[in-house]
Amino acid sequence: MTTATRLAPVLAVLFAATAAQAEMVISSKPTSNVACAAGVCSATAAKAVLNATDLTNMLAGGDVTLVPGTTAEDIRVAAAVSWASAQRLTLDSYHAIAIWAPVVATGGGALTLTINDGGRAGDLRFSGAGYAGFWDLESSLIVNGTSYTLVGDVKSLAAAIEADPTGSYALAADYDATADGTYTASPVRVGFRGNFEGLGHTIRNLSILDRRKQPNTADALFKRTGHQAVIRDLILEAVSASGGGEGFLAGLVAVNYGAILNVRVAGQITGRPRTDIIGGVAAQNFGRIRDASFAGDVSGSGAMGGLVGWNYNTIDHSRTSGTVNHIYLRPGGDTFVGGLAGFNGYIQNGFSGGIIIASHSTSAVASNVPETSVGGLVGGTRGFIWKSSASGSVTFSSDAGAVGGLAGLNIALIQECHAEGPVSATGDVNAAGGFVGDNGNGTVQDSYALGAVQGGDNSGYAGGFVGANGRGTSGSVVTSYSTGQVTAGTKNLGGFVGFEQGGQAQTYWDLDTSGISDPSKGAGNIANDPGLTGLTDSQLKSALPAGFAAKVWRQSPSINNGYPFLRANPPQ
Repeated sequence: MTTATRLAPVLAVLFAATAAQAEMVISSKPTSNVACAAGVCSATAAKAVLNATDLTNMLAGGDVTLVPGTTAEDIRVAAAVSWASAQRLTLDSYHAIAIWAPVVATGGGALTLTINDGGRAGDLRFSGAGYAGFWDLESSLIVNGTSYTLVGDVKSLAAAIEADPTGSYALAADYDATADGTYTASPVRVGFRGNFEGLGHTIRNLSILDRRKQPNTADALFKRTGHQAVIRDLILEAVSASGGGEGFLAGLVAVNYGAILNVRVAGQITGRPRTDIIGGVAAQNFGRIRDASFAGDVSGSGAMGGLVGWNYNTIDHSRTSGTVNHIYLRPGGDTFVGGLAGFNGYIQNGFSGGIIIASHSTSAVASNVPETSVGGLVGGTRGFIWKSSASGSVTFSSDAGAVGGLAGLNIALIQECHAEGPVSATGDVNAAGGFVGDNGNGTVQDSYALGAVQGGDNSGYAGGFVGANGRGTSGSVVTSYSTGQVTAGTKNLGGFVGFEQGGQAQTYWDLDTSGISDPSKGAGNIANDPGLTGLTDSQLKSALPAGFAAKVWRQSPSINNGYPFLRANPPQ
């Protein structure tokens, strides 16, 4: 089965709803194109507005249901709504619900949220100042037919899940966990197999310090989730997690088999010298992470990533910023360090898992540990990476590493991606590239690198795009280019690739900006290597190079400094 065939169901879900939708908007503007009768308000046109004050007044006297139907399809809350009565507000959307402003039951009021009532691929989204809040924990919340138990703090959430790990729970309001003190292990210590709906709320100042040293310790807000679990619409702010023993450490979930959707995590994740796998959001991901972000600092050993330490399944539309700093040598372990994920993928029964789609990192990534793969997006990958990018600096100050602007090591497929940050690998026997350090038995297609590359002084390899391509295997790069300056003391120094043992096709480097102006030096070890072409800076900016398909690539003087860029993955 081809990669494209395996990905078809995933991509269909991701992009089914790309077209703009009509909508019913709760707004401060006057009500228009809405007909209300017997507590039911329906859209009479594709663009319908219900005034927030009109809605509040109706809720004072009875239940109210908003139904955009096939006429308006979506519901968007753009103005604050609150009601003190015990009435129920129902948002029943044919497609999606977007909550951009507070929806608050200040008394014993109830709320029902229904998406995809007739449509498909819609979602419930909280963004900006939007959240759903309850002053009374006895209030009723129903989401897509499931009743949720409201909780007000972390300890209550943990107690409720311990009593019923398969239940559905929702955070009723923001919570400051400072009063909880420092947890000595994961607050939610049992495997969670239910639903947790954050409703757009924030948990602040969660602190975890686990001093245990036994194997398989797992520390985060949630220790472990099962395949049925869904955690969504939550913000963790100023989280501090330290520990992991000889196991796993993260901010939100240590070991995830479920779905993590629309979450934001910010803070500091600090592993111990023997911690296996560390991530800002999840340490191990066997499930799906969509629309997640981490901002802050991750440090420790083993496999480390700003978002995920080791990704076995799917990450899409996610981002990281801050730093990822690999500082401990962990004997006998895998050492992969990346801005988004430490390692992406696995191989089992002939199937290569691990998918990263439309995800980006600006994190600065560094390691001083020998034999480490270090990358701006991923340390290493044997899975699929598509339409993603990295722009943070990548620094390696030891020996025998694979260091790249996007990936340290690639043994799979990377397509339509770009790397912009500088790469530095100053030790011995390193492979340093602006895009991939070591492209061993991997394929890169329709991608580019802009960052400068500084290689080591002895027997390493340095190239504007790839440090070593197909070293001992059969790596390939097609329809790609690099512009960064390449410097190193090694003899294996090339404008595009330092050491070539695989294959290139329609690949290019900038003769002016790279500092490698000899047209025969596209590869450091082979003169006039076929498939490599040096272009002047003006040539690279004047037109798409030969082989670059116009349906994939674009060019504009005002975008990407005039260099070719990807239509589906423009500069961030």
